[in-house]
Amino acid sequence: MTSQNEIVIKEYLNNMGLSEKRVLQEYYGLKDHPDIAGEFAFYIENGWDTKKSDWITIEGFTARQLNEQYPLSALGAYNYLIYLREEPKEALGLLKKGLLRE
Repeated sequence: MTSQNEIVIKEYLNNMGLSEKRVLQEYYGLKDHPDIAGEFAFYIENGWDTKKSDWITIEGFTARQLNEQYPLSALGAYNYLIYLREEPKEALGLLKKGLLRE
């Protein structure tokens, strides 16, 4: 059964011009973290400028902060939240370097 979040996220990713394979890869990466996927769907429908006060915070960062302070798209910011959750030391280290690749 397809959830509303799945429909919203896949439509957004399709509208970004991603291939069907990439849409599925991105969606399934988010799906493994239902709270983050749900908030991403909320963002897609409502944007950052909403009265929502309980944005997910991981290691002191919200997706909005990541999007505004680093060269990350909204999708990239939500993927980075997952990275912060799964590999916090590595992800924080890259943030301290400004996300520069070595």
